[in-house]
Amino acid sequence: MADFIPGSLEELAASPPVLMLSMDYPDMLFKESLVFFYCASIVIGIMESQRVYTFAHLALLSIIRAFGAYGFVLPVMLGQLPNRAFESTDTYFWVLFCASLYGGFFVPHIMPESTHKWFQMFHHFCYSIIRGNSLGHGFSLTVNLVPTSLLAPFFGGFVAVNGHAFLENGLSVADSLKLNCDTVFGVVGGCVYFLLIQYLAVPAGVARVCLVILHVALDHGLSDYLAHMVVAKYDKVAAFIKAKMSKSTQPKAAAMKSVAKRGRSKTPKK
Repeated sequence: MADFIPGSLEELAASPPVLMLSMDYPDMLFKESLVFFYCASIVIGIMESQRVYTFAHLALLSIIRAFGAYGFVLPVMLGQLPNRAFESTDTYFWVLFCASLYGGFFVPHIMPESTHKWFQMFHHFCYSIIRGNSLGHGFSLTVNLVPTSLLAPFFGGFVAVNGHAFLENGLSVADSLKLNCDTVFGVVGGCVYFLLIQYLAVPAGVARVCLVILHVALDHGLSDYLAHMVVAKYDKVAAFIKAKMSKSTQPKAAAMKSVAKRGRSKTPKK
């Protein structure tokens, strides 16, 4: 039994579960299946939205949300185009096409309705694996290319997860970003990854697995809790500052009123 329990972080990083979750597992069929179900999660999410899309719009939006962040926006920012992900655009398109058939026909019309929630959980788990590894790789890639910057890796990790929003919304991305799971993960995940790598000396594979677990937790309600807490703290601080500013202006206003009532003093009679 002791042989199955890793005795160090290096042994843990080499264990099959960690290799699978960190996408370092050498089996290509496993990686391709993981990418397929990740794409299925995105396609099903677009199909379940209340907006009506044409096939061309669905295909373009799917490929942007699935591969736009790590495959295009981050390489453009770091000057790494053309890269391997960008050269695989044709393969990604066919994967998304098959995922559309799977999510639009097979799951809703072939599989029993009682199993849909289990498919949804599995798709979201695959989505979390891809997003967690994307943030870790984006952070590390930015560190290697911009080693002198402290904040650039955090921005690189955020773009690796949320960069597709730049393609969807252009310059208005700041207004369109909401405190959803990916947005919160892009901010918190970079800090967690930096802490694990820099201060706890955790292997990169194990750190990416921790990011996957974090994304799963955020996807199951933790992001809503953090977003609510941040908004509540922001409102509290804003109200405190507003109250302090209003109090500081009251004495000045009272002094101005007293001066206005006194008016100009008369010249004394000789």
